[in-house]
Amino acid sequence: MKKTILALTLFASCITISMAQKPKTYDKLVYLKTQNDGSDVSISIESPVANDKQLKFKLKIVNKTNDYIVFKPSECKLMVNGKEIKPNAKEKEMVVSPLDNDSKVINIFGEGLNAVRSCTFNIDGVYKISSKATGVEAPDFKLPVSKYDFSAGAFNVTSTKLYKESDATDAQFSVSYTGDKMGAVFYTNATVLMPDGNEYSATKSTGLFAKSGMKIIQKGSTEDFTLHWNRMEGGRAMDMQKVPMTIKWHNTFCEISPKPLPTVVLNLEIDEALSK
Repeated sequence: MKKTILALTLFASCITISMAQKPKTYDKLVYLKTQNDGSDVSISIESPVANDKQLKFKLKIVNKTNDYIVFKPSECKLMVNGKEIKPNAKEKEMVVSPLDNDSKVINIFGEGLNAVRSCTFNIDGVYKISSKATGVEAPDFKLPVSKYDFSAGAFNVTSTKLYKESDATDAQFSVSYTGDKMGAVFYTNATVLMPDGNEYSATKSTGLFAKSGMKIIQKGSTEDFTLHWNRMEGGRAMDMQKVPMTIKWHNTFCEISPKPLPTVVLNLEIDEALSK
């Protein structure tokens, strides 16, 4: 009888220990916001949540410099109990203009993520690129288009679409890079020479879908960009639908060697009050 009671006691104790060691899971696990302030950038993780198979959050970068900041999510990693999980491979790089900020949603897929009460996100892939990079020489480009493609160093550029009316001009281009460094297209450097002898800068996009004014191109890759000009003062002599226009590139196409910034490690800790 004593042996039976002892056996039952040991069995109950094992069940209790097993239950105590099993991590608690949540339908939605919510983490606290976390942030790191550096001399060049401030990086924060906002609205981090996890379910069984996915951790998702908004990563925000504040650029404190007069240069461009490029963020490549593919070089980051989530560390969970000593194991490494990479972000979704389809995450594209983000470019942050000088003295500006931007954010993107990061998705990380795994198993049992709603039981991870704390982990770390190691942020590599943050680079600084000089806003005063010297571009390769590029030929003037006439509108209306007489020749649709040209080369500028290791860049191959093609005119893909043109809207040229009195109220606005949109010139869309496709550019590929074949060099051994990294390509950068500072497309807001471009101007258009008008019949009055003056050059007019392209208008930077605004609003929700605003672009940074610069695009990164990896070797063998292709990117698109659009130059836009609004209606100009001057009547018929400046009517963009009727007069010739010439694009001047002014260091638009640059070969660069980005400077990597130090790794930033952000700790994610569970928000007990908000987790379910």
